[in-house]
Amino acid sequence: MSQNFLTLDEIMRSRARKLLCYPLCSRSRKVLEDLSNFGVLGFRFRGRTQVEGYNVLGKGHSAIVVEALLSDGRAAAVKLRRSDYSGKTLDIEAKMQSLANTLGIGVPVYAYTDDVIVMALVDGLRLYDFISVASPLDIRRVLSSLMLQCYKMDLEGLSHYQLSNPNKHVIINAELVPYILDFGKAALGGKKSNVTAITQALFISGRIRGTIEQKLGSVAGSKILE
Repeated sequence: MSQNFLTLDEIMRSRARKLLCYPLCSRSRKVLEDLSNFGVLGFRFRGRTQVEGYNVLGKGHSAIVVEALLSDGRAAAVKLRRSDYSGKTLDIEAKMQSLANTLGIGVPVYAYTDDVIVMALVDGLRLYDFISVASPLDIRRVLSSLMLQCYKMDLEGLSHYQLSNPNKHVIINAELVPYILDFGKAALGGKKSNVTAITQALFISGRIRGTIEQKLGSVAGSKILE
């Protein structure tokens, strides 16, 4: 294994242990047991963000995301709830994301507990970066797919509540599939807001609007679906 990989045992014997329930280690053994039960062998440390000197895929106010290697050889993304976060436990987020999965939306969830979500690893570009380099045809294809996903979630009554900032919550892989990320604030039975939020962000007042207009001209969201 490379120096950028640590097994679960090695993690527990190093400062990487703090990643299991950052910033405190109060429940690191429980998290380790959850990961072991889910077939996680260890973590690969890559990404632009650093926590405790280790590169991770992401760090937010509620969780840290790291790359992991599973016992079946697959790479995965593991979301680890922060010990200083007093909001929803991760099982609620995982249930909302799993519901989205049944609609063909979001990163597939493999397993979860209150403190851990193990899901597929998706590499790709953030929405703004994708639009900046993609062809007009590919942009239309991706935006059409993204808006259709939002429409399906509205029909299901599943509100994401963070799509007013799609650059932070959408990633596009090499096959031009857009993945909606982070269902931490998602809920059932709320206002059907997904299409409204994404349309406003892309075509009315969002940061991405100007780049879309440069590539596609002035275009209404309804035209993307034609």
